[in-house]
Amino acid sequence: MSAQYFPLESSSIQPATLAQVPQVIQNQLESSQKSHPELKKKLELIKKKEATDILIDSCMTKLLADFMQVEKGSINPLK
Repeated sequence: MSAQYFPLESSSIQPATLAQVPQVIQNQLESSQKSHPELKKKLELIKKKEATDILIDSCMTKLLADFMQVEKGSINPLK
């Protein structure tokens, strides 16, 4: 395999000049600040889902334990 060389003059993509660097950094900063509220909302939703999953697991474990006790006859479900 041989590497192909394309001179920068013929390329449509040019390297950023030193004058453009501050603007690029500013654009990246603005972009990251815009996405911050979205990331915060997603994190809150993930935490709520995890809390809900823990609650569901706890309820299902309790329900299973109660069912097993009823099957053994040690709990009267009518009381």
